[in-house]
Amino acid sequence: MAHLILELDSAIRPASSPESWHKVESTFDGLIRKASDIPNIAFPIISQPRPLLDGQVFSGNNCRMDIIGKHPKHDIIIASASPEYKTIGNDTMLENVLAAFETHGIRAILSFALTMNNCKKVSYAFEIEGANEFFVNGNDRHKQYINVTGAHDGTAGVQKFGSATRIVCDNTLQMALRGVKSLMDYSFYHSAKGVFDFSKLPQIIESSLLHASAYSKLAEQLGNRPLKLEEAKAIAAQMLSNGSTDISTMTVNAADAIADTFQYGKGNKGENLYDYLNGVTEYYTSGDGSGKTVSKFQKMVSSDFGNGATKKSDVLYKLQTPKGDLISDNEINALITQGNLLLKSYETNKSNKLAMA
Repeated sequence: MAHLILELDSAIRPASSPESWHKVESTFDGLIRKASDIPNIAFPIISQPRPLLDGQVFSGNNCRMDIIGKHPKHDIIIASASPEYKTIGNDTMLENVLAAFETHGIRAILSFALTMNNCKKVSYAFEIEGANEFFVNGNDRHKQYINVTGAHDGTAGVQKFGSATRIVCDNTLQMALRGVKSLMDYSFYHSAKGVFDFSKLPQIIESSLLHASAYSKLAEQLGNRPLKLEEAKAIAAQMLSNGSTDISTMTVNAADAIADTFQYGKGNKGENLYDYLNGVTEYYTSGDGSGKTVSKFQKMVSSDFGNGATKKSDVLYKLQTPKGDLISDNEINALITQGNLLLKSYETNKSNKLAMA
């Protein structure tokens, strides 16, 4: 099943929240305010030594521990781990997050909760009241969420991240948010340090909300700044030049490709700087910006952690003031002018080389 909600799993949402695409969840009357409201999801996770057939257990550094979900109906053996592995229960995750919201006076509603892959994973999605919706490009609606997810099978720690879900078939904004990943995304590993760091959740959530709010403001400013196709190409050429006075054929081809995604990329209209930013993220996420012959997996790695991530972050950085607002019209026009000069110089050099051949 694509949704990975298997026979031992549960999913739930408040009756007032929209239903999911898979529609397998149950509903809860009212708001979910504590772990005991959803015991089939927010249950403890413990570790204990694996027993032998005669009831004895292994001991010492080589001991394997069973990771057990204390589901209200029956215990679920989820995985095995080393003695150093520290569990963070589904109940602990939820209670800590709810406490963090209360500490900072953040009005958050648990919009959806579920376990997946026979309780190996858990996820909580919170909708933030008063800061959960903004518009870009007219009718392009976004929502801001705080998500807390965890895995108990050694594949991941507990992760807290802000995300924006667009209510159309376009994930460009989510890809753009990856450009500020260090500000929006936190992981807590199943170690003593990870359990300690999880106690800092209130400050981390507040930081993420501030950056999500700042990004929504910037996105609207980008959407309100008109841009033509040739201007998008010029800005791309300038940003890809890295300060050089000459650009290569590879750089010109990349600028052409970004201009193409600016106009024809997923959800783009080729009308403004928001379309330009989305074009850049698409080029480095699924286009040739991470390599023409590499696999989709390699593109993903580059987009999130490698050269692609660096390029996307650089573009976002160059379009912002130190306070996070869009740079001035004069600065944008300067980028366009510099890019046009680089493109003109490239065409002149190309013509001269052909004449000399």
